[in-house]
Amino acid sequence: MNILLETDVPFRDALVSAGALQLLLLRHQNEGEVAFQIAGGKRYLLHDELEAVQEKNFVPDGVIFYGLQAPEAERHHELQRRFEESAIELLNPASISSLADSKSFTLKKWQKAGVSCPGFRVFKPGEKTTYRKIKEFIEHRKLQHVFIQADDLTEGLETWHFSATEFRNEADYFQSILLPSLQNRTFLVKEPRGNCYLQHGRKYVPLVWRILYLNVGGEVYDDHGFVQVASHDSALTSIKKGGWIADFSQLQAPINYREKEGFFEADVTGDDMNIIRKRLREAMEVFQKGEEECLCFAGIDFVLERQGDEWNPVFLEINPRCGALNKMGVFQR
Repeated sequence: MNILLETDVPFRDALVSAGALQLLLLRHQNEGEVAFQIAGGKRYLLHDELEAVQEKNFVPDGVIFYGLQAPEAERHHELQRRFEESAIELLNPASISSLADSKSFTLKKWQKAGVSCPGFRVFKPGEKTTYRKIKEFIEHRKLQHVFIQADDLTEGLETWHFSATEFRNEADYFQSILLPSLQNRTFLVKEPRGNCYLQHGRKYVPLVWRILYLNVGGEVYDDHGFVQVASHDSALTSIKKGGWIADFSQLQAPINYREKEGFFEADVTGDDMNIIRKRLREAMEVFQKGEEECLCFAGIDFVLERQGDEWNPVFLEINPRCGALNKMGVFQR
């Protein structure tokens, strides 16, 4: 199979090496041909303009859409329409990608099937008494912190984190500024999960893990990813919120977990990661169940919780056009 990566983002560095698929970005897209080198003799080509690829007499069997510039969903559907009459398929089709864009859709599927995920409540556009309902959600679950997040297409930009005290004491801000800005959107309120931290200097900062899921011809590759690390003064790990990314090969500092007594070191081992990847595949199977299309390319975000002697993943969302592919690395501990 030949795979094209349709993108509006200029890649500059090595992209990703996924198990038996050795994927290497050779050149910047504006400096000549951009290609994957594939183990087994297969050759995958990347380019942001399909017509330029076809001028080289390269016809892909499959396409991965990786557009991150707005309006990404509209571009995605436009791309799919371009290929409807050809034998070229999208590895992340537009329709099922739109379902994955909805965090509430994914979380409802996971919750119903018993996949470990955060507790949440969905608020629809125009819903009344929103502040009171969020306050009840916090009090009912006895939460000390809460996340508020737009339902779609955020990559962290439209995500907020507040303590329960802030939510109570700054009611005017929530009722007159933040919540009205979301009144025409579907958004979620989520409980915080995860007790996995990275020691950074003298502080411990929370982590969100992302694994790249790639299904090529029924063979799954999921041994690459990175961790998203929060800044010193925030619980938000997104780059757009001040966080930073470390690929798996850069995880040199000890991994820690938090309990009432304090922080304790407990590394994430290769055996741990094998269990995590197994549960990740199960989570993807749950998401795919009952859908006509298959999402064969995605980034899956999760946090880890230490329970006894085990690390258990708590799945947050699926990113069908996941960013920072050039930050991916192999997990080796």
